[in-house]
Amino acid sequence: MDAMRPAIQQIVDDLLDRAEQEADARGETPGNRRMELISQFAYPFPVTVISNLLGIPQEDREQIKGWTENLLRIDRGSDAGLSEQVRQGLLDFTAYLKDLFARKRREPTDDMISRMVLMEDDGDTLTEEETLATVFVMYLAGHVTTVNLVGNGVVALLTYPEQFARLRQDPGLARNVVEETLRFWGPVDFIGRRTATEDMEIAGALIAKGDQVAVGLASANRDPERFARPDVFDITRPDANRHIAFGKGIHVCLGAPLARVEGQVAFETLVRRYPDLRLAVPLDDITWSGSVLRGFRQVPLRF
Repeated sequence: MDAMRPAIQQIVDDLLDRAEQEADARGETPGNRRMELISQFAYPFPVTVISNLLGIPQEDREQIKGWTENLLRIDRGSDAGLSEQVRQGLLDFTAYLKDLFARKRREPTDDMISRMVLMEDDGDTLTEEETLATVFVMYLAGHVTTVNLVGNGVVALLTYPEQFARLRQDPGLARNVVEETLRFWGPVDFIGRRTATEDMEIAGALIAKGDQVAVGLASANRDPERFARPDVFDITRPDANRHIAFGKGIHVCLGAPLARVEGQVAFETLVRRYPDLRLAVPLDDITWSGSVLRGFRQVPLRF
């Protein structure tokens, strides 16, 4: 993942260059330019990184944009996930990927899809369905969560200006900004429900056989027995990386190293390029999305 850092840096710079050009076209000047962080930066950023990692040809990127949107609508649990239009889009995306797999077998390049379709371990290979599932999971799991990581971190930094000032003075703190954001406002509040197979008691709460429970990652990451002043956003916190925002053990998120690099590059570049970055609206006007994941709908900025 660290070897991808220069390519990720280029994606970040290209997106911010575009935001500047659009602001310039509106006649805005540095310091008073406007950017909507989510739609102009945080949203296209990880999908571009994933497309590069997978090896989606550049000329096909615009075509698959709507198809990946369909995947994300289903992930967000909206009614659109059941519509015929979305179903057809997924069928079209599947057909495109199957054709791409065939092309990669004939003419492999240095990317993940080429490696998956050619991979063999003691005569065992990935089936087409397994390869499709892996591609879908990468877009689903690796996209909205990173959007929220970037959006949540920027809002947290601008809500706590003394923390933004610290990052401005020491851009190397970008690594810890990622960890503290994951702890303080992680992209995932809780993980899958489990059903009790017998009566039990946890922390004084009685759970009857058949009851459903969920693991609250957000609560665990604010545990006062684990973190000093857990409700304070502090990018110098020495043990911020002891959060469980990525899960733990055999269930730890496989995309964690990539998400960390993406977040580090995003935060370091934003503070370096825009030291006067600030919210363009009052904090109360910035609302959380209705998604099962934790992130902001829109984050209007001045830069």
